[in-house]
Amino acid sequence: MLPGVIRRWGASGVTGVVILATLVAVAVGGPALSGDPLRMNVPERLRSPSADYLMGTDQFGRDIFSRVVHGARISLTTGIGVVAVGLGLGLALGMVSAYRGGGLALGLMGFVDLMLALPGVLLAIVIAALLSPRLTTAILAVGIVNVPYYARLVWGVTQTLRVQTYVEGPTAVSSCATSCQASCRLPSCRRPSGSGTAFSRCPG
Repeated sequence: MLPGVIRRWGASGVTGVVILATLVAVAVGGPALSGDPLRMNVPERLRSPSADYLMGTDQFGRDIFSRVVHGARISLTTGIGVVAVGLGLGLALGMVSAYRGGGLALGLMGFVDLMLALPGVLLAIVIAALLSPRLTTAILAVGIVNVPYYARLVWGVTQTLRVQTYVEGPTAVSSCATSCQASCRLPSCRRPSGSGTAFSRCPG
């Protein structure tokens, strides 16, 4: 079974899954097995890695391993949240623009181009300044900055798919064109969107 999975996903894909699974396991179960990341022990400061401190201690005597383990949960939550916001809004904007066309598409894609023209860091700072200073605000700000990249990617893919026979055929005989278009196009957008997610970046 394992050789078949490696042939299908490739060595790099399997390695990525293993790393992600390890990160999830550490984020979920690690805090219960590690100490308090905020507890200071000044006499033990700047210790080298040992059996008591796997990664040593910082200048305040705090256990670096405990801080890394507890930080993994925040990092994982932030990454998933940013991708969910960016991909969700970008997928909706891209598909609606390509499907509807006309003035609506012109307005939506014009707004997307305007977002692309602005520096990502500046846009994120403006969004964060308008909202309360919380982790969810940072996730929302960075996610919105990534929306135009997903929207443009999905818009281009959907524009190509709309003239394909396997999309036009069911749409012509279906009484609900919108649901048919979504069921035909969404699976085809999965691979480009996944690739865009893998190469997505923080604003900068």
